[in-house]
Amino acid sequence: MSDKLSDDRAAEESHTSRVAAWRRWYWPIASLVALVAFELTASPTLSAVLMCCHFAVDDGLTAVWLVRRDPSRGRGWTLACFSLTRGIARAWMTSLGMLMLLVIIEGLVPAPQGQLNRKNPDVLQALIPLFRWGWPTTLILGALGCVSARVCGVRVWLDPALHTTRQANQWPPLRFGKKNRAIFPYTITLGLGVVAICNAIVVHGLPPPGRPVRGQEAAVAIGIIVATSLFIVTFLGLTKNLLAETAEQCWNPAWPQPPEP
Repeated sequence: MSDKLSDDRAAEESHTSRVAAWRRWYWPIASLVALVAFELTASPTLSAVLMCCHFAVDDGLTAVWLVRRDPSRGRGWTLACFSLTRGIARAWMTSLGMLMLLVIIEGLVPAPQGQLNRKNPDVLQALIPLFRWGWPTTLILGALGCVSARVCGVRVWLDPALHTTRQANQWPPLRFGKKNRAIFPYTITLGLGVVAICNAIVVHGLPPPGRPVRGQEAAVAIGIIVATSLFIVTFLGLTKNLLAETAEQCWNPAWPQPPEP
């Protein structure tokens, strides 16, 4: 018995050290990769894209791991969609922040007279597609995750402990935090749905330039208020109790059951 406890304690310490090493070296390695890419290619564009995309690495790897390891296919795919939604959202939100920063820099620090600053426009051209395609992809994945959770009866729970469990390749996951990180992809899906509806109404509702229609703007504003209100109420109604309050509500079926007497 004591030998078994010693082995368990040794395994625990080994796991903890591996996780600590990963957390300690992840950011320096990611920054070094971006720096090496810049030095080898002299391309700030590639470095900027890499720095944005690395925010989705952990969530993407965890999503693939969940699909492969979870014996409950519905739960695995549902949590994978939520994990991917979180990762891609973080990537394009980072690209949006960098775009805003570059625009501010362009305004405050103009290029020398008679010269054109070509690097920043190149970076902008690279980051714009990341943002343009990132947010609809986030919306689609988030919607798929919500539909899958409702159809499969899954209460969604995500937290960083899943990353450490995946790194140790342990199943079933037995380590969980106290805060459900699934609230972020859930909220961003709701917000992007509102943005998509508003964008569609504005694009198709406003008259072409030079052909104003009296009262058209008021009709569009009313349409936005009504449509977004209906969408929010419907979304919240269909996804009621979608998020788990505790990790056990999501993961308890994956835990090993005691042997029958």
